[in-house]
Amino acid sequence: MSCEVHARFCESRGVRLPSATHLVVLCRTRSDAEEALRRIGLILGRLKLTLHPDKTRVVCVRDGREGFDFLGFHCRKVESWRKRGRLYLQRWPSRRAMQRVRDRIKAITAPRHRLPEPVSGIVNELNQLLRGWGAYFRVGNSTRKFQQVDDYVRERLALFVSKKAGRREPHRERYNRTYFKGLGVYELVGTVAWYTATPRATR
Repeated sequence: MSCEVHARFCESRGVRLPSATHLVVLCRTRSDAEEALRRIGLILGRLKLTLHPDKTRVVCVRDGREGFDFLGFHCRKVESWRKRGRLYLQRWPSRRAMQRVRDRIKAITAPRHRLPEPVSGIVNELNQLLRGWGAYFRVGNSTRKFQQVDDYVRERLALFVSKKAGRREPHRERYNRTYFKGLGVYELVGTVAWYTATPRATR
């Protein structure tokens, strides 16, 4: 459901708006999943609501060949590098989430009218974006995707600094990781964290 439809539905029932508008149903067999989908469709139909046609699908995640996107993450089973043959569900930023952050990075670094601005201001704006985006995706298996975003940030900043200096192409040997660390560019790699269950107090 769209956020607007979801909000209107909750208001009409006099209930609080939940924090999420998406749903994942786990089933043991495909027939069970298809039956669950049918029942959900019937329930929503009685409420005069419909399932999103593009975001609603049945996938088999058992063997790792398929995955699904949920709240910005792509979820898929991956073979453990420690226990070969064992598959575990992992999650990382989806293609859509990756494209969005790239678009926002480019929107900050691409406009020519910003070339007279100090590099420090551009870096501060990028850091604010990266910290917020990274804080959401840091719990999971996002290291590889974080590396891709870090590389893209350095690529875009190298282009910005080069154009600012009147050069068409950046000197690759100059604009290395050490250079950008000196500018204070925030790095996503190394920020991935894992939640652990908080032990309950005993009496």
